[in-house]
Amino acid sequence: MAKYHKDFHCSKLYEVLAKGGTLEGACPYLGTDITLTVAREWLTRYPSFKEAYDRGYARGSATFEEVGISQMMNPKPSFDANIYKALKSRFRADRHHVSLSDCSPTEKLDRLLTMLIDSSEVVTAQVAQSAAAICDRIHTHTEIKDLKDRIEQLEDSNK
Repeated sequence: MAKYHKDFHCSKLYEVLAKGGTLEGACPYLGTDITLTVAREWLTRYPSFKEAYDRGYARGSATFEEVGISQMMNPKPSFDANIYKALKSRFRADRHHVSLSDCSPTEKLDRLLTMLIDSSEVVTAQVAQSAAAICDRIHTHTEIKDLKDRIEQLEDSNK
């Protein structure tokens, strides 16, 4: 694995993310042998790298929001809003993908549904159908688990 240099890697990561870049986009600036897998591992292994990621992500997110707000307020927009939405969606997807490993099942579902909804300019019927199918599957799974638990309780009480 590539050698981690706190000062260099943290400053480069922050620099790229603060401009609205992603973790994947930062890899070439971190070193020729730094892959996305290595960068993700460093997020869990080195608290300083994770802190630089969080700070850079916050600044980059603010950058997107500032540009978007200023353009929305501009009576003659100078860029395509669809491009902004696509970049914002990609930026969120990168963040959610990285952080799914350390959250509860409820948080994972919430983040996945957020990414599903954010991937579309408007909530289309297909997006709504997908979200409903996910919720229906969870409901069915929960009902089956509840029934199994009740059966086990009845069997235990009959012994």
